[in-house]
Amino acid sequence: MAQVAYPLINGVRYDYSSIEIKLNGNTYRGVKEVAYNETLEPSKVYGTSAEILGATRGVYDCSGSVTMYKSDARALREALVGAGQNGWGEKSFDIVVTFSANGEAVQTDQLIGVRLKGRDASHSQGPDALEEKYDLHIMKIISDGQQMISNPLA
Repeated sequence: MAQVAYPLINGVRYDYSSIEIKLNGNTYRGVKEVAYNETLEPSKVYGTSAEILGATRGVYDCSGSVTMYKSDARALREALVGAGQNGWGEKSFDIVVTFSANGEAVQTDQLIGVRLKGRDASHSQGPDALEEKYDLHIMKIISDGQQMISNPLA
């Protein structure tokens, strides 16, 4: 079983600047946040007893979001459908998040079959750059070569 070395003397832990994010094959630097999660939700099986007889394997699901600065968000939409074209919410693409820091192993998370399913664009006065947040529809997450379920679809 792998152990994390404590303390890490000759290196640094992952931080946000350790991340490289590729959306649709292109590297984007103007990504403020990328978040994703996955669940395997089992169901309880009951029979004629008040006690649980067992549980199902469960249903796999995943979702996420990405927050980008306004100009980068426009560049992503244009990369999906072309400048001035419609239908960016119907296009599927992959997101690759790579973590790399001195003293840490390189880790890569793949978000497969992603679609932009909703957009939140809220702008207010102040010194901060304008942002757009997209809710993501994700088909599958592969975290550093591993998947949450055994025998996944190819």
